Amino acid sequence: MNIIALAELIRQRPLTSTQLHHVAEELESRADWTLMKQAFLSFRVDANPASKIIGFIDYKLAQACFHCGETKEAEALARQAIQIEPGFPYAYHLLGKCYTLLDQHSKAIEAHQRCCDLAPSFAWGWYELAQNHRHLHHWDHARYGLIRAIHCCTANESELIQQIQATQTSVDEGERLEIAKTIWGDRMNGIPALNGLSESDHALLQLEQFKRQIDRLAEDFEVPA
Repeated sequence: MNIIALAELIRQRPLTSTQLHHVAEELESRADWTLMKQAFLSFRVDANPASKIIGFIDYKLAQACFHCGETKEAEALARQAIQIEPGFPYAYHLLGKCYTLLDQHSKAIEAHQRCCDLAPSFAWGWYELAQNHRHLHHWDHARYGLIRAIHCCTANESELIQQIQATQTSVDEGERLEIAKTIWGDRMNGIPALNGLSESDHALLQLEQFKRQIDRLAEDFEVPA
C-alpha cells in the first residue's frame, strides 16, 4: 500500500476490525512508530468504549510507545490491553519487555510465562523468558526457556536466530558438514559446498546447529520439566 492510500485509510471513520489490523500491519512493516501512535490515539477516541477492539488499539499504542522509548506509557497501555483481552498473549510479551527495561525482572518473568502459557509455540516469548531468568541467575529455567525457544524457532526468524547465536559457542566445519548432510544428504559432498548455501539454507543450517548445541547443554545440566 502506498503512503497516500494508507493516509486515506487512516482518515476513514469508522474503521472495521479488519481495517485496523491492516493499518497496524502496514505501519509496523514501515517501523513508523510515531505515525502508529498518532493514528491509534485517534482510533481510540473514536472507538466504541464497549468494544473489545479497544484492547487491540491499546496494544498497538503500547507497541508504538515502546518503540518510541516511552516505556512507562507502554507498560500502562499493555496492562490496559490485558484487562480488556486477558487471553491475548502478545500483550503479555510486550508487558514483559517493558518490565525488563524497567529492571523489574521478576515481573517480566511472570508476564513472559503467561505469554508462553497462552502461546506455547511463540519462540520470542520463550527467549525473553529465558533472558530474564538468566539475569536473575535462574540457570536451569533460563536454559529450559532457551531450549523451548530453539525448538519453536523457524529458519525465517533470522533476528531471533542471531540473538540465540550470541549465547552459544561455534561448531567446527566438520560438524557443520555432518549436520548439513542430515538435512540435504549427498548434495553436501564437501566443505566447499557449505559456502554455496543460499541465505535461507544458511539460516536453516544455523538453526540445526543451535539445536545440537542446546541438546548438549541438556545432557550436561538438569533441565526442569
